[in-house]
Amino acid sequence: MIVGTRSLVLSNDSLWMNLAVPITVEGDMGSYSTLQSIYAIQHHGGAELPYTFGGSYVVDPILWLLPKGGKSGAEHSFYDNWIQSISVLLPDGFAPMGGAYFISEAVAAFSYIGPFVVAAGYALLLILMERNKRRWYCAYLAFTASIGLLFVKTIFGNAFKLFAVQMIFLSIFIVGRRLKIIAARLLKPDLGHPELLGADLQPGDNTPTYGPSCP
Repeated sequence: MIVGTRSLVLSNDSLWMNLAVPITVEGDMGSYSTLQSIYAIQHHGGAELPYTFGGSYVVDPILWLLPKGGKSGAEHSFYDNWIQSISVLLPDGFAPMGGAYFISEAVAAFSYIGPFVVAAGYALLLILMERNKRRWYCAYLAFTASIGLLFVKTIFGNAFKLFAVQMIFLSIFIVGRRLKIIAARLLKPDLGHPELLGADLQPGDNTPTYGPSCP
């Protein structure tokens, strides 16, 4: 619907062209970096390349959260080391049109088997979050708006950084709300107004519920 609305508003090309370009351009940019990673393995000996062996999914997220002298720590990450190493082997620069795709990072981790391993792990993570979305409500909201939405088209360290930032703000909000409830109960234990605290009263129920919180 979003792409269709954009296509109706634009008038520079035909309707079908406006519908196709956003999808094909995103696909081209993302798939090109994947093709370059595979090209480096095929034409320059995969055994000699600095595979990350999963380091970009464990160490890189931490580096993305650590700024260093005005430069992101991600510039010294496992995945950045892979990019720099294969860039000298490519006929053009790595991802010259920009963009990212998760298969490129997966290939950098475990060569040809990488996409299968990473895709399976991501599927299990989605299932875990979906089954526990009521217990981990705060984490579920942050996950859905970051890793759950952006994993396939951005570097994992960057997606995790967005997840961490949202978790911090959601946690501050939840803690502030809880402190407000506790303060109200301490000051006026018998004259509380749950509707002022954001509580929800069910029909026929005199006990307020304050909604889910972070685990």
